[in-house]
Amino acid sequence: MALKKRHGCGPDWIVGLVLPVVVDYLVILFDYNTVYKYSVEIEFLLLNHSTTIFALQKENFRWMKLF
Repeated sequence: MALKKRHGCGPDWIVGLVLPVVVDYLVILFDYNTVYKYSVEIEFLLLNHSTTIFALQKENFRWMKLF
């Protein structure tokens, strides 16, 4: 393999780098205004750990209505 795992380059670091890029790409694929608005709300609510589970359940309801 040309790409080998380097020291200090664990799975968490890779996920932290790749996941935001994938999310941004998916946001562009869908209707930008509505989906971007919901993704920003989810990211903001994830910072508040006390309401994370409740917020995600609420957002899942909204996503079901969209599609």
